[in-house]
Formats: sequence, structure tokens, C-alpha cells
Amino acid sequence: MEDVGARAAPAVVVETLRQLGLLSGAQAEALADHARPLVRNYRGEIVGEGRPMFQLSRA
Repeated sequence: MEDVGARAAPAVVVETLRQLGLLSGAQAEALADHARPLVRNYRGEIVGEGRPMFQLSRA
């Protein structure tokens, strides 16, 4: 996981649960803000969003 600090951890956890099929639609909706966190600049303006970019595979 490449990121500054641990700010990507919640998005990675939500995406992992989604890929494993462990989230219901309601749960995924409730966690949506954590799945793609907004990135803000020093002025507090939204300049992007974080998105997990991985695919789980069987070991």
C-alpha cells in the first residue's frame, strides 16, 4: 500500500470486504465515504479522491 501515512487504510479495508463479497448493499452504502475519501489541498478545496486500485486473487 503506497500512500502518505495511513489515510488509505479505510478505503483498502472497504474494497477488500467488497471484493470478498462480505458487504450488503446497505453496508456498502454506509461505508461509501470511506471507500473513496476526498483529497483536499491546503485551502480545504476538493482536488481529487482516493481510490483503491487492486484486485484480490487466490493464493
